[in-house]
Amino acid sequence: MFVFGLFSQVLVYGAIAFLSPTLSLHLTEYDGFDEFWVGMYFAVPSVIYVLNTPAVTFYCRVMSRRTVVFIGMFIFCISIFMIGTSPLLQMTDNSKFIFFGLVFLGFSAGMVVIPVFPEMLASIEARFPEMSVEDLNNVAAGYFNSCLGIGEATGPIFASVMTAEIGFRHAEDILGVLVILYLVFYFILLGNLKLFKCGCEEESENVDDQFIDANDNLLKSSKEQITDYIAEDFIRSRLSASGVVVPAEKVSLSSLHSQENRRSSLSLPV
Repeated sequence: MFVFGLFSQVLVYGAIAFLSPTLSLHLTEYDGFDEFWVGMYFAVPSVIYVLNTPAVTFYCRVMSRRTVVFIGMFIFCISIFMIGTSPLLQMTDNSKFIFFGLVFLGFSAGMVVIPVFPEMLASIEARFPEMSVEDLNNVAAGYFNSCLGIGEATGPIFASVMTAEIGFRHAEDILGVLVILYLVFYFILLGNLKLFKCGCEEESENVDDQFIDANDNLLKSSKEQITDYIAEDFIRSRLSASGVVVPAEKVSLSSLHSQENRRSSLSLPV
């Protein structure tokens, strides 16, 4: 799942960045489109993304995270063909298709990029259980954001080259086919996608719970060790001040307490 998560980042952010140098020029070819309407169209995916983001939590309660990612990528693929008013699917070259394609683009992007990150964390932890929490977060976040940058860098480059060679609509078709290939491999290699929660998700959540419990136990143990160390150092200092010889090597805390009690009893007045 880790590799699929990285590729999903490249595809989603690459497809969004794909529109930056090309969509505005394509929209101006339609009658009545000026700078205002181009700006309004570009704002549509962001607005829908913000509105749909809180609902992704609900989707992940009803379905497994992997299923949410798969459905999100499927809708994302449809949005790309609609934005390009796909000649491959014989769509009419109409600005309304582009508008609804941008709506689906913003809707589906959140369904992919939000649940895929915890899935990546779970897969790394299952593969490398000896990794610490800090290393786990650093590795996942590093790769995750690197692929985000790769997508945002390669998207405009390929968009410019392909649009110049074959036109905007055919370039979007090629991008849509790439997403279809991703979906095919995703389904074949991960598979077992069910509408409602499946065993892989429950297992992943159990792993997350075990990871949190282990982390809490580690913190509790560390606090106890620090408390014992402070108490031992305090008693050692009091015994040394009273002239009692304390071994330099580590002595149990109960033994130090016994010496401290004997010292106190001897120092009481008769």
